[in-house]
Amino acid sequence: MALSIGIGAMGGALTVLKAYRAPGTEALGPWALQALAAVFGVASVVGASALEMAYPFYLLVLYALILCAALLGRGFASPGILP
Repeated sequence: MALSIGIGAMGGALTVLKAYRAPGTEALGPWALQALAAVFGVASVVGASALEMAYPFYLLVLYALILCAALLGRGFASPGILP
């Protein structure tokens, strides 16, 4: 599980950077829907062990970061927060 999350996080980090630097290349709708689906995924395993919660929580964090990076890259934040 840790290996799968680690490898996915490496690719996800590149997507986060790309979404921030070139926000027009990432459509917001699909990432928002995936983040919403991940919320339901986390909610469906409430009360489960940490191992069972790890992957759905990882997906939620990843999709939320990509969505936030794309929004920040498009200027939906106060100017001067990030370079």
